[in-house]
Amino acid sequence: MSGTTTTTLPFRKTTLSHAQKTVLAMSRAQYLEDIRATRPADKLYVGVCIFRMDAHSSRPSVLLLRRSSSSSSSSCARESESAATASFPSTPTSPYSSPSSYSSSSFHWGGQSKQQHQQQQQYEQTYYSSSGGEGIWELPGGKVHDGDFCISAAVARRVAEQTGLRVVRVLGALQDVRRIVEVRILDWDDDGVGIFTAGGSSSGNLSVLDGATLTSATGSPGSGSGSGSGHGLSYSGSSSGWSGGAGRIGGRGSGGGGGGIRGSTGSTQSRRSPIHNPQLVLRKECLQLNYAVLVQNHEDLAVKSPEHDELVWASFSRAEALPMPEELRTVVHQGLAFAGEYLF
Repeated sequence: MSGTTTTTLPFRKTTLSHAQKTVLAMSRAQYLEDIRATRPADKLYVGVCIFRMDAHSSRPSVLLLRRSSSSSSSSCARESESAATASFPSTPTSPYSSPSSYSSSSFHWGGQSKQQHQQQQQYEQTYYSSSGGEGIWELPGGKVHDGDFCISAAVARRVAEQTGLRVVRVLGALQDVRRIVEVRILDWDDDGVGIFTAGGSSSGNLSVLDGATLTSATGSPGSGSGSGSGHGLSYSGSSSGWSGGAGRIGGRGSGGGGGGIRGSTGSTQSRRSPIHNPQLVLRKECLQLNYAVLVQNHEDLAVKSPEHDELVWASFSRAEALPMPEELRTVVHQGLAFAGEYLF
């Protein structure tokens, strides 16, 4: 059995259900619309498990990439670093249901103790606050673009861009993960412009707000601003301010006008009247769908993406030791179990 190809390996037919095949055939916009009523998300990503037989242990190993110090964020985690950002660990969800059958759920830790919960939160905060997640290992994959014909096309595109490999078949759906990022406005200046920090430093990079949803806008005492009209509004880093069909946040004496957002460098996206509301919270939910795939061969394997600097074929034990978010480690372990059952 060749150690550089998986095309000749025996495997059962795809384990994908009809609902999962339907998801793979959807575009990004179609899928986000399909889940909007039950488990809405602002960003959609894919993670990909690629396997080969380990020559020493005769057990499957999975391809992992290490993020470099100069990485430019293409995964959900890479968009969520900020000293003023609360990043909540993701909620794993089962891949074995139709997307429309999910019920809306909040984050929970299951049987973890309070101490384990706190330790995991500290780890996640450190991970998401690091500059681009340098040294963190992850699966090939990344953001699904509007230009991708369907989600399966995004899977093939990201694998080719990052590794040079060609995906020939999606074999199964693994556990997906959801990550919530909150950006809190630190203060408001005299002109009613929100001040925040982004990127783990005083960068003022407004891209951290791209796709965020306003989730809290309780007015400060005497501000005259209200919370009821604010829910459901969204912010786009490419636009000049708040937009959406649910109304505007009223500023002091503004009668419904909004304020601007300013990064700590002083760059401003202004509105025609100020908001004075220090409790404004912007929230972004990122959903990553994870899949086990078959590639044509491993002959062209190389680190192709500038955001990564090394690759490794990781066994179960090696994946256990590498630095990565715990929810991703769970997906890696699930992928290795899948490969052991269906590929090797």
